[in-house]
Amino acid sequence: MNILSNSNFDSFDEWFSLLPQKGGIILLNKPIGYTSFTLIKQLKKHFKGYKIGHSGTLDPLASGLMLVAIGKATKTLTQLIGFSKEYSGIIKLGVTTPSLDKETPEIGDGVLENLDEPKIYDVAQKFIGRLQQTPPIYSAIKIDGQSAYKLVRNKVNTDKKIPKEPIPKEVEIKSLIINQIDLPFIHFYISVSKGFYVRKFAEDFAKELGTVGYLYKLERTKIDEYNIENAIQIDDLLKMLQNN
Repeated sequence: MNILSNSNFDSFDEWFSLLPQKGGIILLNKPIGYTSFTLIKQLKKHFKGYKIGHSGTLDPLASGLMLVAIGKATKTLTQLIGFSKEYSGIIKLGVTTPSLDKETPEIGDGVLENLDEPKIYDVAQKFIGRLQQTPPIYSAIKIDGQSAYKLVRNKVNTDKKIPKEPIPKEVEIKSLIINQIDLPFIHFYISVSKGFYVRKFAEDFAKELGTVGYLYKLERTKIDEYNIENAIQIDDLLKMLQNN
């Protein structure tokens, strides 16, 4: 597979020359504030004539690893999307938001009662394994042919009916580690199957603790064998493309 990463970024010209024959994969570090769609749109300007796709959406306020497929490599997207993924994140307890992340304002009084570290660790163990998860309404999942988050935002701006809730799906938490507890914040590391929504996990985790919560911070650190440490910064990639 023709892969471009930090380890061979100096060999960009060689990687680029193989695109017509093999296509290519880019290990890309998505920064906070970008949508996955925006990044792909920017790259399309530089890879004219090639199909481009990616291995799974990251929310605008999440950062981390994306596998971008170009040309013939887009045929591997089904496989790439199916890879397990790992994340580092922070849950904030006692308050929540409509989007379950920092995109929308906090709601709640911030009260945390009968909550201690042993209870948090015990609850974390209950989540490991297969479970049914309902995707958050602020997500790219399709409802009646439209992305759910677009339906919600239309509801905010119009008098349209509230969209129906997405259908629950089976997902898997392969491992869950609580790294640090500094209430109201819980720092965690999680390894999950495809189709997993970490924002919804944050809400469900808080609910199991007897409170509310939302995903305060998230970084995708790994997709299968590929690590964030070897991902290319988008500014570096765009600069390289502009010079070629």
